[in-house]
Amino acid sequence: MKNIDKKAVGRRIKNIRLSKGLTLDDFGEILKADTSNICRWENGKMLPSKNRIYKISKFAGITVNQLLYGGSEQDIEELYERLIRLSNDEILNIMERVTEYVKERRNDDRHYK
Repeated sequence: MKNIDKKAVGRRIKNIRLSKGLTLDDFGEILKADTSNICRWENGKMLPSKNRIYKISKFAGITVNQLLYGGSEQDIEELYERLIRLSNDEILNIMERVTEYVKERRNDDRHYK
């Protein structure tokens, strides 16, 4: 079983809430949860109960696994949202690292063919 990244789950929960246009109070009413608990979830301090994880997943139209571990489209969107907040220097550094990784991978692929 994979480890659950509480911060990633929290980002997903926050994205779900915001994508539905809900305030913390609105979301709390739907889930019968205090806003302080929702803040803890969204900040990756704690996970919701199993029952609430199920309710959040159902509310968002995703599986429990997608909420807990992400899905490729969801992960790409989260990554994009994090990247656009970086400085130009940080973005350039990441691009250089990715370029180097692709070159190494290409060389590895040629070596094993």
